[in-house]
Amino acid sequence: MSISNFVSVELEKIAKNEGFIEYKIEHEPGSNHGDGFIAKMLAVTLVGKRKIGTEIVDSKLYLMCKLLPENQDRRDLFDSSSIFEREIYVYNKILRVFEEFQSEKNIPMGDRFTEYPKCFATASDMDKGEHVIIMENLKSIDYHLWDKRIPVDYATVCLYMEALGKFHAISFALRDQKPGVFDELSDMEDIMVKLFNRDDMLESMFQGGLDKGLSHLDQPDERKILEDCKANCKDEMIRLIDRESADRFYVIGHGDSWNNNLFYSNDGQSTPQRIALLDWQVSRCASPGLDISYYLMSSTNKQVRERYYDLLQVYHNSLSNLMLKLGSDPDKWFTFDDLIGQMKTVGKFGVIMAPTLLEVLVSDPKNIVDLDDITKDSKTVTEFATLDASESKLYKERLRDVIKDAVRFGWV
Repeated sequence: MSISNFVSVELEKIAKNEGFIEYKIEHEPGSNHGDGFIAKMLAVTLVGKRKIGTEIVDSKLYLMCKLLPENQDRRDLFDSSSIFEREIYVYNKILRVFEEFQSEKNIPMGDRFTEYPKCFATASDMDKGEHVIIMENLKSIDYHLWDKRIPVDYATVCLYMEALGKFHAISFALRDQKPGVFDELSDMEDIMVKLFNRDDMLESMFQGGLDKGLSHLDQPDERKILEDCKANCKDEMIRLIDRESADRFYVIGHGDSWNNNLFYSNDGQSTPQRIALLDWQVSRCASPGLDISYYLMSSTNKQVRERYYDLLQVYHNSLSNLMLKLGSDPDKWFTFDDLIGQMKTVGKFGVIMAPTLLEVLVSDPKNIVDLDDITKDSKTVTEFATLDASESKLYKERLRDVIKDAVRFGWV
C-alpha cells in the first residue's frame, strides 16, 4: 500500500509539530488479515533528525495510519465514510473533552481514563472520499493484540472492566455537573441504526450469523432462544441500542469492544498489565450494559463468566471510584443494583451479536473472508469465516455456553 498525497500532507504537519528538521518515511502493513474489517492499517515511521530543546538528535516517530479500504464497493457496503467520521469525532471531541474534564478536576494520571492511543491527526475530504486517522503505533511500545482464538483470562478481563468503568464514569459525572456539555457531545446519530434503515444489508449480515449459529445447535431450548433473536433481529437490536432502553442510565459507550479492538501491554511481566481501546467507529450514547454484554459474550468463555458478578463489581468499583474523584455521587447516578437491572434489560444484545463475532474469533485467519472481494453486486456479507471441523466444534461449544449463561444471568 502506497502513501497518498492526502496522507503525506498530514504526516508533514506531524513531522513539523514534533520538531523534525529532516526526515524520511518508512511504511509497512499495519495489521494482518482478519484483524479488522472496516479499515486498512498502515504502519509509518518518521526517521530523521529532530530538534529537542537546543539539541538536534537522531529520532524515530512510530505512527499508525487508519485508512479507508481501497475497494469502493466495500466502502459503500459498510458506509465507511460515516464510520470514519464517527471515530474522528470521538478522538477530536469526545475524548478531548473527557481529558479536559479530568484535568480540570486534578485527577492523578494513574486514576484517569487514558486507555486509548494518542491521536496525532485526523483529516477528511468528503468530496474525494478520503479520510485518515493517525495515531501512535502501540506496537512500538510493546502493545499487542490478544490471540483471538484464546479466550481472555479473568485477570485480563478485569483490565477491560476497570477501563470501561472509568470511561463510563466520566459520562455520569458530566451529566451531573455539565449537562449541557454532555448533551452536545452525545447528540449523534447511531451508526448501526443508520445502516439498518439504509437498506437490508446489516440485518441480512446478522441474520446470516444467527443462521450459522442455529446450524450448530441441536437442543430445542437453545434453538428457541436463537430463533427468537432471529425472528425480530432488526427491531430488537434497534430497541436495545436506543437510549430509551437505558432509562436514566445512558452514557457514551465504545460500541464495538471485543478482542479485535483491544490492545494489551505486558509491561515486562508475563501477563497483560495495561489495556488500550481502539476502533471507536460505532460509539453511541446508550446503556452501559451494551459494552459489557458485547465483550463478555464474544471474548470470554464460561469459566471466566462463572465470576460474572465479580466482574460487574470490578466494573462498578472502578466507575464509582472515578465518579467520586470527579465530584459526583455514584449512589445517586448508577448503583450496583441499577447495573444488574441494565444488564437484564440490554444483555440480549451480546447474545444476538455472539454468533457473528464468534465465527471470527474461533477461526484461523486464513479462513476469514477477504472483504476486498466484495463487488457492487454484493448485497451483504452473510458469513465472515469458513469453519473447519475443529473450529466448528469450538464454535458450537462457545455458542452453547453463551446461551446458557445468558439464561443464567436473566438476559433472555
